[in-house]
Amino acid sequence: IATWNIERPEKTGARVQHLINCLKEIAADILILTESNEAVLFGSDYNYFHTDILEELFYNEGERRTSIYSKYSLLGTLPTFRADTSICTKLKTPFGDLAVYGTVIVINEKKKKNFDADLVKQLEDFELNFTKRGGKVIWAENSDQAIEEILKICKEKNCKSLVKSKSMVTEEIHLNDALEKNGIESVETDLGEYIQQLDGEPPYHIVTPAMRKSKEDVARLFNNKLGTPISLTPAELTQVARNILREKYVQAEVGVTGANFIISDIGGVAVTENEGNARLSCAFPKTHIVIVGIEKMIPSITDLGLFWPLLSTFGTGQKITVYNSIITGPRQENETDGPEEMYVI
Repeated sequence: IATWNIERPEKTGARVQHLINCLKEIAADILILTESNEAVLFGSDYNYFHTDILEELFYNEGERRTSIYSKYSLLGTLPTFRADTSICTKLKTPFGDLAVYGTVIVINEKKKKNFDADLVKQLEDFELNFTKRGGKVIWAENSDQAIEEILKICKEKNCKSLVKSKSMVTEEIHLNDALEKNGIESVETDLGEYIQQLDGEPPYHIVTPAMRKSKEDVARLFNNKLGTPISLTPAELTQVARNILREKYVQAEVGVTGANFIISDIGGVAVTENEGNARLSCAFPKTHIVIVGIEKMIPSITDLGLFWPLLSTFGTGQKITVYNSIITGPRQENETDGPEEMYVI
């Protein structure tokens, strides 16, 4: 995705021709043109459409019009998103719709407002559905209560080591510090988080925790902390971390994850990731603890059709993340994998 500020000749006719020449040279798949009320024509190379909602989403003061041109065939006029509307039938593209991403925000805000209006009932329904399958729900009003409940569970399970996947809420409540003070080893299993933990630093970014470290920085860190050769490549460094973490999954008594969404109608927890470490953190240990804020509630599993692509697109630019899991409780009688007990705090 590129943004171009195209210089304009004074004469309107010259401007139009200049604009066409510039855009043909760019050869973009989708063009969003602001201040384009002239009859900009691209022949059969592009399809044109325009709606009022685009004015609201892309308009800046002093601009007159926003238009969209796409190389891909249109499936009809893009509707104004004043109510819940399907987002997947607007433009045929191999990667989704740049124009529609903006309108998705309108849908998302409306859906979340509707969700929040019934939040108390949805939380109660989640608890009812989750406990039907043997899960346990604990309500914590603040960080201290959450930490107290986690430590209580760890004490009951005689927990000496714990594995956890990347979770911003656990950073907010300073879970690792509390566990360390109580003699419990807490191991971050996301590769970036693991690198930061080895270096004694908090995550640098919520999506890419070790973003500011170069491969040379990581090689030096592994050499200092793990005794590996300083000449290891990124692939070799990853393999070192993988081998260490696989042992930790097997040894840990407790696994901790966050949740990207909690689903009311099925009593499920949805976890999105790209490495598979969250699945291992909740499947290998005998006890799985989910720590999540109540704002992550969605009413139905069908809402993931909107929110999973929305999350991945705005988080990492992917159409969908690599691993998307829905967990609805501890291991059942007819299942071979999963924890013996599962808590949602």
